[in-house]
Amino acid sequence: MFQGVPLKGIGILVGKKGEALDYLATALILSLLYFILAVSDFYTTMIVLESGKGKEANPLMAPLTKNPQLLLYTQIASWIVFSIIAIFFPQEAFYGLIVVDVLKALVVLNNAINGYAVWSGLGKLSTTR
Repeated sequence: MFQGVPLKGIGILVGKKGEALDYLATALILSLLYFILAVSDFYTTMIVLESGKGKEANPLMAPLTKNPQLLLYTQIASWIVFSIIAIFFPQEAFYGLIVVDVLKALVVLNNAINGYAVWSGLGKLSTTR
């Protein structure tokens, strides 16, 4: 039914079985997952940093930890970039979004372990990131 019809504003042609649309939907879901992970990264990082028992190990993000709002805006800006890529290049971005989501999930897991250590009184297990 939609074969050969461009999606308005996106410029993607939907294939016979809707393959491009499937990539778009999946890429948008992966982008939403990235948003959830980015906000989780922010909050788990702040828990550890505010305890005074951890530090930001990422040298690019470390200067931003002095201003939590700027750190949050940076996380949201990265999500916007990934969302734009997901919308305009869903098929090409598919595997990249999976890799980025997995890496971001590992960062959040590390932060959560450190946050647990801080809240439970164990001290610092390792640095965030």
